[in-house]
Amino acid sequence: WWPDRIDPQRAAQLANLEDCGTVAPSFIAYQVHALPAPAPARLREVAQLPVFSWTVRSEADWATARAHADAPIFEGIVP
Repeated sequence: WWPDRIDPQRAAQLANLEDCGTVAPSFIAYQVHALPAPAPARLREVAQLPVFSWTVRSEADWATARAHADAPIFEGIVP
C-alpha cells in the first residue's frame, strides 16, 4: 500500500474489498500471499464471485490458490 498516497483507513477498505459492491464485479483478484482472508472468502461463498489469485510463482503458492481461490494467475512456472 502506498503509505505516502493513501491513509491506513483507505488501505483497510481496499484490503477488505469494501468498495467492490458499488462496481458489481464479475470476479475478485487477490494476492495469493494474502490468502486465506475473510474478504475474498466471504465474496466467494456468499456472493458466489470467483476468486483469482495472483501471482502464483511456486508449488506452495499453487497449493494456497487451490485451497482458497478458483483460478490461479501463474508467472514463471508451468502448472
